Amino acid sequence: MKQGNNSRDYIRAQDPEMKWLNVSRDGFQRLYYFTSSEHAISNIEHQRLKVSEFSKCNDIFEAGCVAGDEKSFRKNHRKWREELDSEIGLVCFSKTWRNPVMWAHYAASGAGVCMVFDVRSDHLHKVIYEPSRKVLAEGDNLPKLSNRTKVEDLCSIKSSKWRYEQEYRLFVHLRNEAVYCSVERRRECCGARNIDCLPFIRFGVGLKLAGVLVGSRSRKNPSDFIGLNSPVKAIRTRPGFNTYDIVLQRSRKLQDWSGSQ
Repeated sequence: MKQGNNSRDYIRAQDPEMKWLNVSRDGFQRLYYFTSSEHAISNIEHQRLKVSEFSKCNDIFEAGCVAGDEKSFRKNHRKWREELDSEIGLVCFSKTWRNPVMWAHYAASGAGVCMVFDVRSDHLHKVIYEPSRKVLAEGDNLPKLSNRTKVEDLCSIKSSKWRYEQEYRLFVHLRNEAVYCSVERRRECCGARNIDCLPFIRFGVGLKLAGVLVGSRSRKNPSDFIGLNSPVKAIRTRPGFNTYDIVLQRSRKLQDWSGSQ
């Protein structure tokens, strides 16, 4: 009897709180989006994700995998990157939720959450990590922004120093009807780089929220994310006992915030 009671205190792989994590869908990638608890709640309530601008990403070399010795190239490259922000944004995901560095950098040092998504594979670009930048030969040009394939390929290359992120990118063309922003006239706003413009992309068939992994330092409880305009699952995480990985908190008693996780 005692053993049976104890077993109910812990979440098992086949229990609903945990089973959803191992569900896969054909044609989709299971990916992870790190953010603060507050932004996650807003995202779920409004069924959306913010689209980032290349110029505001934390990597100062974004869209800068190519280089040139000529001053004229550098000038053209700067102009090209400025125009890029008016046309294309991105949403960044990781292939893993277990890396503590990702929680530290993007989820408020473990006080945030990791949103779990199923994203259509044909909408994604896997980031390629290179040890050095490619120097363009004389006469080579940057791709025109209208050449979507070449632009997205170029914007999927980063320094190998970022390899730990295991990143996948969802590129978003800002003039697409699927994009909306925080001001009423979205098309004019995004095209003019209005400082008040915050573009978002809605959840949908190709971007489905599966659940939420709550950081060990988050004062929000898994129950705070359930029922927010979406039938998601949620479970708390914790630091591993014997590894440097983030793992699931399987104790039911420790799912709610107590300050002692």
